[in-house]
Amino acid sequence: GLLKVALENARLQEKQLQQERRELKMELLERQLTSELHSRATIQRRLKKEKKAKRRLQEALEYESKRRGQIEQALQQATSSDSLTH
Repeated sequence: GLLKVALENARLQEKQLQQERRELKMELLERQLTSELHSRATIQRRLKKEKKAKRRLQEALEYESKRRGQIEQALQQATSSDSLTH
């Protein structure tokens, strides 16, 4: 009788340990998931900022290219009209 009780207690303790292990694993997975989601959100914010900065740089480059083209065109016109008067 005592042996049966001891065996049953051992089985119950083993089940309880397995349950605790499962709960700890779940808790660890939840923490990892939370960490991954936080990292992902951080990376997405950084990507959004970088895309915005890239777009601004592209717009500035286009503006400067257009401005340079206008200056070159004005310079060519001034040069050609200057050569016509001489």
